[in-house]
Amino acid sequence: MKVRNATPDGQVTSLKPDRHPGVVVTDADELRRVVAGAAAHAVLELAGSLMLTESLRIERPLHLRAASGPRPVLSLSGDACVMLAAGAGGSSLTGIALTGRGHRARPLLEMRSAAGCVLRDLLLTEGEGAGLDAGHCDGLVLRNVILTELGLQGAAFTACAALDAELALSGIGRRARSAAVTLQGGSGVLRVRAADVSGNAIALQPGDDDKDAAHQVELQASQCFRGLAVMGQAERVVKGTLAQVVAEEMEDCAVLLSNCRAVTLDLHARKGAALHMGGAAGARECRVTLRSDRPGQIVQRGGSGANIVVEEPLSAWPAGEPPPRHASWQAHSVEETCHICGWHGRFRRTHRLLRETFACPACRATLRYRAQAAALLSAVAGGGHATLKALAESGWFEGSAVFEPGQSGPLRPYLSRAGRYHASVFRSGIPSGEMVNGVECQDLTATSFADASFDLVVTSDIMEHVRRPERAWAEIRRILKPGGFHVFSIPLMAPMPRRSVARVDTTGDADIHLLPPVYHGDGAGGLSLVYTDFGADLLDKLAAHGLPTQALPYPGGDPVCGPVLSFVSRRDP
Repeated sequence: MKVRNATPDGQVTSLKPDRHPGVVVTDADELRRVVAGAAAHAVLELAGSLMLTESLRIERPLHLRAASGPRPVLSLSGDACVMLAAGAGGSSLTGIALTGRGHRARPLLEMRSAAGCVLRDLLLTEGEGAGLDAGHCDGLVLRNVILTELGLQGAAFTACAALDAELALSGIGRRARSAAVTLQGGSGVLRVRAADVSGNAIALQPGDDDKDAAHQVELQASQCFRGLAVMGQAERVVKGTLAQVVAEEMEDCAVLLSNCRAVTLDLHARKGAALHMGGAAGARECRVTLRSDRPGQIVQRGGSGANIVVEEPLSAWPAGEPPPRHASWQAHSVEETCHICGWHGRFRRTHRLLRETFACPACRATLRYRAQAAALLSAVAGGGHATLKALAESGWFEGSAVFEPGQSGPLRPYLSRAGRYHASVFRSGIPSGEMVNGVECQDLTATSFADASFDLVVTSDIMEHVRRPERAWAEIRRILKPGGFHVFSIPLMAPMPRRSVARVDTTGDADIHLLPPVYHGDGAGGLSLVYTDFGADLLDKLAAHGLPTQALPYPGGDPVCGPVLSFVSRRDP
C-alpha cells in the first residue's frame, strides 16, 4: 500500500522513497558539512559507521537514507543527538540505525515542530537514555521503527496531531522505570508491539492545552509493568480513546484507566490482572469488552462509574508477532527475593552489562546493588536478616554511625535510618565538610571526620573514580572504628583479572591519560572519569592497609548471576 503524507507547504509526498541518486556520505565530518550546505530536499545516502561527537542538527527538509549494503550506523557519543528542528518539516530518515552507549541526558533522535516528516525502517538501540522525543510534529509518519535496549523511555510524542505510527519496542527502561511509548495530547493512530518494558507499554496523558487528545491505539504487549495506561488528571480527563489491547504477563495490570471518559476498549489479557479503573475523577462512561483468564477481577475505585463492561470467555488468543530483539546477550530470568526491599518474584536480564540488570521491579535495584546488600547482610549483620529493609526495621542501624558517599542509590532509604548518617558528594576545590546547596561535600582521600567515626562505610562503584585510590583506602581505615566494615562494589566480576591497571597517571597535578578515557554515569546525569581498573591484587593491597577484604559472589547459586562480586573490608583492631 502506498501511503501519502502532506508537507507543511501543502505538497503531497509518498512514503515510498524516490531512488534518485544521492550524495554518498561515509564520514561524520563530511556529513556535518553536507547537511549544513545542502539545498532543501537534497538526498543524502549514508554508508558505514559514523561517529558523531556533536549533535547533527537538520534545519531544512532533507532526506537521509541508507546507501546500498549493510545498514549504516550513526554512533552518538556523550549527549550528541540527531535533531530535526522546526525548519526540517517534510524531511525523511530511512534505513538508518542510531546508537549511543554511555549515560545520556538526551534521546538519540529529537524532533521539534518538524511537521510532515517520515521515519521508516529505523533502528534506535543501545542507548542509556531515551530513544525518540517528538514535540509539536504534526503529520508525523513512522513505519517499521524499532527501539530496543534503551536505558530510559522508548518514544515520546507531545502535542503531535495526526500521528500515524507503527513501532516495535523491547528492552525499554533498563536504568529506571520508563514507558515504551508516551502520548501527551495530540491525536492520531498508534500501533505498537512491546516486550520487556520496565514501565507502561503505552502511557496516554492529556496535553498542556485545552484540546482533547483523540487516539486510536492498537497494542500487543508482554512482560511489561502495564500494557496501556490512560492517565488523565482530575481537572483534565482524557476523552475518547479507542483501544485494542492484547497483553500478557503484566506486573501490575494489562490496562489502567484513570481520570478518563468515554474510552472504548477491546482487551485480551492473561497471566496477570486485567483491568484497573480509578483516579479522583475515575473512569466514566467507558465501554469495555474483556476476555481474560481471570474473570471477575475488575477493580473500580475513585470516581469510576457509569461504565459498560462485558466479559466474554477467553476462547482463543489473538495471533501476533513479538517485537524483534537485537540484544547480543541471551535472555535469562531467576526467581528470588530482593535482598534490599524484599520483593519476591522473577528477575529478568534486560541489559548486556550483567551487573546493571536483573533490576527489582519494586525498588529498581540492579544486580550489583542487590549483591552489595547481600554481602552487607552476611558480613555485617551475621546473616540474621533476609533483607536490608528487615534489618532497618529491626532497629539495627539506630545505634550505628554510617557514611555512604555518593549522590543516589537504592540502599540509601535504609542506611539513612542510622543514628548518625552522612551522605556526601565530591566537588573539586570544595573543602571536606562544607555544605553546598544543602549537600555535604567530602573528599574521600581527606575527609573532615575524626578518627574512628563510623561503624560502616558503604561505597557503590565509587573507588574506581577516585584519582588516588590508595589515599582513599587509608582514609577509610582511619575513619572506621576498630572492627568496623567497608562494604563496597567496584566493576569486577569473577574471575577477576590478576592485576590492577592505572588508566591515568596522577603523579603530577594534571591527569595524563595512559589509556583511552572511560566515563561512567555519576548518578546525577553527569559523567565521572575512571582512573583505575582494579584486579585481584587489590585484596593484598587492602590487607596491607589494615583492611583485610573478602570478595563475595552473588548468593543463590544461579550460574549467570553468581560471578557478580561485592567486597567487604574490616578494619583490624
